[in-house]
Amino acid sequence: VFIAYLSRKPEKTSIDDFIFIKMISKGAYGKVWLVKHKRTQEIYAMKLINSSEKVLSLFIFGFKIH
Repeated sequence: VFIAYLSRKPEKTSIDDFIFIKMISKGAYGKVWLVKHKRTQEIYAMKLINSSEKVLSLFIFGFKIH
């Protein structure tokens, strides 16, 4: 049993493993959600960052305006 446990691959968690309950807050780069893990039923706060806005802001601040 111990050997079988060591040979198992760790489970990867994805966004599809959660149920979105309620948006807690909204900021400049994303939102924070109250979520529940589907398998374990544990409650978490998940921050989702809007990567397109972050890339755009970094792109804009990366240049000097003369």
